[in-house]
Amino acid sequence: MIELDPARRAQAEQLGFTTLDPRAVDQVAWVEEWTSRAGADVVFEVSGAAAAVLGATSLAKVRGTLVVVAIHPTPRELDLQRVFWRELRILGARVYQRADFETAVELLNRGDIPAETLITRIVQLSETRSAFDDLETGRAMKILVDVAAQR
Repeated sequence: MIELDPARRAQAEQLGFTTLDPRAVDQVAWVEEWTSRAGADVVFEVSGAAAAVLGATSLAKVRGTLVVVAIHPTPRELDLQRVFWRELRILGARVYQRADFETAVELLNRGDIPAETLITRIVQLSETRSAFDDLETGRAMKILVDVAAQR
């Protein structure tokens, strides 16, 4: 996991993930060494940062997949030469299907996903602005919005 925020890196490491600070480690060199110069099968871009989506193509292997999950507020530059030479597949992920929710509930019920560790807090709908602020500044990992709360 490539993450700028030290608190998020620490939390991911506690969950057993290997993390990189892209300011301290050459992420492309690290991924190439880790994969014996092959590149990653799948790269998820979840940050919404211009540098992240531009660099993501450098991490994928030949015929690898880049999955764009983040909502980018403006059009972004993309290394199309790398997309061409590596024959990369680019997927956007925005809408979930019922089966996705069923799988998520099953994983949560089995305890396979440590929700209590990942969810920083639950807020009312009226608190969503502050929730986004906390997510953007790294003060939170995940925040749930309780749309039915009557406080």
